[in-house]
Amino acid sequence: MKIVRTIIYYLSSKDRQASETIQRFTVTFTPSMCDIKADETARMSLAFFSMRNSLLPVNANNNVFYVTVNGTRYTVVLPLGAWTVSQIATNVTTALNAAQAVTVFAVTCNNAQNYYGTWTWTGGATVSVSFPVVGSAIDVLGFSGATSLGASGYVTPRAMSTGQEPYIQLRCSLPAQNAEFNNKASPPQTGYTDVLANIPILVAPFSQIIYQPFTPEMFSWTMPSKGMKLGTIEFYMTDHNGTSITMVDDFDFSLRVDILRDEEGETLDLVRKSYEVQKLQLLHLDDILSR
Repeated sequence: MKIVRTIIYYLSSKDRQASETIQRFTVTFTPSMCDIKADETARMSLAFFSMRNSLLPVNANNNVFYVTVNGTRYTVVLPLGAWTVSQIATNVTTALNAAQAVTVFAVTCNNAQNYYGTWTWTGGATVSVSFPVVGSAIDVLGFSGATSLGASGYVTPRAMSTGQEPYIQLRCSLPAQNAEFNNKASPPQTGYTDVLANIPILVAPFSQIIYQPFTPEMFSWTMPSKGMKLGTIEFYMTDHNGTSITMVDDFDFSLRVDILRDEEGETLDLVRKSYEVQKLQLLHLDDILSR
């Protein structure tokens, strides 16, 4: 298909309605601004994205885990914020000891061990750790899943993490068209998704995220039928697991809308125009001869 015209929309979450939120709002694309003819197809793609990285690395999506001590399970909640791994280890220690009084925990993170977490506790208590489906601190703590820690001490199988998202997702309320791998499905499999773009976070907390895809087709969505208007579209942000995120700063983004037309349609148009020109020429010639 051939691009016959392009429109760039400069959009911002700050222009949302009073009843909407930063992470979920709607945009209405008026037909007068984006006229799509019956034989044309619209393709929408992310051209630019900018936002201050005010997303808390440790947040409501990754700050909860369970600890079971001598058969009794306790819920442990980590404080929200932007912490170093060493500070997170201290926070884990404080939260563990605040959640239960059976034993005294100490969690440390030794850089020489590639940021693995070392857990110790008193009294020879039997300890295990598990995680909720939503809000899991599994990556922050450096675990791979529910684990029995035994009764003497434990070193995590993975490095602890500050909790910063590797990327966030811009989604839209259009028929799912692109595909992603869903490891939560049974069995895990690829499936259609409403994700328009994955936006990498390559800066420190409170620095500016600026992202521009290398090609406009990298993150795009094409209308499923010719002549279909964009209408009103809801845009919303999630973390890399598809969970809604709390946002405190507005973001700006640019959408490129390409209007596409079949090459066959273009050829037919040329043939029609050529026929019309020839017809006019013949009429003109006939007029000259008749004189």
